[in-house]
Amino acid sequence: MRRYDVTDEAVLEATPAEIFSALEDEAAGRSRWWWPWLTLHRLNEIPYTQVGSRVTLTVSGRGQVDNRWLSPTFVGVVREVEPERRLVVNYVDGAFRGTGEWTLEPVDDLRTHVTFHWVADPAGVMLLWDRLLDIPRHHSRVIRKGFAAMELHIAQHRPPAAA
Repeated sequence: MRRYDVTDEAVLEATPAEIFSALEDEAAGRSRWWWPWLTLHRLNEIPYTQVGSRVTLTVSGRGQVDNRWLSPTFVGVVREVEPERRLVVNYVDGAFRGTGEWTLEPVDDLRTHVTFHWVADPAGVMLLWDRLLDIPRHHSRVIRKGFAAMELHIAQHRPPAAA
């Protein structure tokens, strides 16, 4: 069985607090900035940025999360959190088993270096898709689209600076 080990990173014009808030908004259904590349839905009442949160993730490297044949779904459980610094999710059911780790490092007062490290094994139907698609490339595309969409979402919802 093949193991994926992919790291994507970017510097976003956003604070770590804004990034944590944007991730929680997406999981709670208050925003859809990552759609149509990824949907994230909480399965319990625990916020995504807290240990014990359970979420479903549906992903499409082609930007078609509505197409169930091209959009694997899996379940994640938040395992570790260092507020506004690090969030680790274990993937426990569905298309992948493994971990995803968000790491946030402030660059200055308004910018943050964001890293997402994904280590996962395909499961179920993904064992077949693994032979046909470049899953790591599709994963990186989804994450990069997410970085850009998150940055735009944060900019659009940031209160105006005081004069």
